[in-house]
Amino acid sequence: MAAANSEPEEQCPPAAPGSCLLTLAFKDAEPAAAAGAAPAGQPPPKTQTQQPLQVDRALLWHASPVLRGAIEATCCGGGTAATTLTLVGDDPELWAAVLQLLQHTAPAVTWVRSGSGRSNVEALMELADKYDMAPLRTACASYMAAKVGVLDLRYPLDSPNNTLHAASLVERYSGYGSCGSGAGRGTSSGGSQQSTSDLEPYVDTISAAVDTALRPLTDLSGHDAHRRPLASDADAKAAASHVVSCLARLTQHSEYRKWVSEGVQGPSDGGSADGPQCDAGVADDGAGDARDA
Repeated sequence: MAAANSEPEEQCPPAAPGSCLLTLAFKDAEPAAAAGAAPAGQPPPKTQTQQPLQVDRALLWHASPVLRGAIEATCCGGGTAATTLTLVGDDPELWAAVLQLLQHTAPAVTWVRSGSGRSNVEALMELADKYDMAPLRTACASYMAAKVGVLDLRYPLDSPNNTLHAASLVERYSGYGSCGSGAGRGTSSGGSQQSTSDLEPYVDTISAAVDTALRPLTDLSGHDAHRRPLASDADAKAAASHVVSCLARLTQHSEYRKWVSEGVQGPSDGGSADGPQCDAGVADDGAGDARDA
């Protein structure tokens, strides 16, 4: 008797009926130059060589309102022959992750840094904003919310594991402000058409992480109506001192305003240009306990 699994598995068609495959090609961005002329000795931008990336034309059309015009300019020719869409200045490695997510073939979002030296989740959030890809934006926000337990002020400022950095990513690219207390709707840099209500649970989770990280300061001040009782004033001062130490190190970073968005800067620096403030009784306990990402 033939084995039950002897018949080959039926594979899903690569493109939906009536659609076709779209091949993604990648080209380096044009160098900045006056009057549109290439700088002397500057080679023209080259098309990047990599394994072909193909996607259902209709799938990408629905995923990215920004790309719809360019996609509609391609032609299936009445058949299923692949056509090409050239993307300028994008990383093929990131687009491979995007297609994995859209096609549900593999997890696409991670903390792992890509070949460019940047974190995967940060680069994907920028790409989602650039092309207004709601599925990708939601995947990034949900991933960060699921990993909120690993966020910490002690991580380096350029790491998305840093609480302020993570909140800044959400504020910049989700259409929300996410700075803890007072968080609310904002506008992503790409003018997203995505409903912010889709992202609200994830944004709220990350906003709560900021509130929790800064809570020792409000606990000490006594202005928080929901403050949790601490064992003693000494404990309160020690907890606040640790937060002040972390914030002082972060706010003094030369690229603080690059990594931390304007909405997150307010609560983290106490509204002062001189950095975080605390009661005089709280001493700076140093930043020696900061751990590397």
